[in-house]
Amino acid sequence: MVQEQEETLRKHEQLFGKAGRNFVAPARVNLIGEHTDYTGGLVMPMAIGFHTSAAISPRNDDRAVIYSANYGEQIIFELASLSHHPRGH
Repeated sequence: MVQEQEETLRKHEQLFGKAGRNFVAPARVNLIGEHTDYTGGLVMPMAIGFHTSAAISPRNDDRAVIYSANYGEQIIFELASLSHHPRGH
């Protein structure tokens, strides 16, 4: 996993021209109680051998730029276009 984190940081610097900070989160499965955790039921989640690795760095242009190495695609959106009001779902 360390090698993959280093590759994520290298790719980030290559794409965005600056060093990033890496974050990793494990995937999970629910052994019991699928779709009950958000309704107050009991679940038994556990981490599995997959994970998501993301590198981030600040920008100065009020944009969010997200690149997916898995899909080889990039999206860009203006931060001002984001709604500041929760939609309740």
